[in-house]
Amino acid sequence: MAKVSYKEAIKLTAQYVGCPYHVADVIIKAYGHIIYKLLLEGYETRMPVLGRFYLSTHKEQPERQWKDPRTNEYVTLAPKPAYQKPDFKFFPSIIKEVREKTEGNLL
Repeated sequence: MAKVSYKEAIKLTAQYVGCPYHVADVIIKAYGHIIYKLLLEGYETRMPVLGRFYLSTHKEQPERQWKDPRTNEYVTLAPKPAYQKPDFKFFPSIIKEVREKTEGNLL
């Protein structure tokens, strides 16, 4: 799978928008910081064209027993409190388009 570095992504953004490299860099960093702050405050936000950032809720897990397959001993696992985790969901149109473009084309 090909990768695009952060610097290359900034360069592409600057070319697409028609602004200097350093301006595109500041804008992308600011957008990332804003999304981070919104998630910390419990908000969900959308990124145009791609999808939405949101918090997924994970239930509390009570204390439980687990059997170690190597030693056959039972171990008590500590309980976990309920928590929220940041998540991203792509829009269905993006998922469909990428799937159609890459179908049967895996490396």
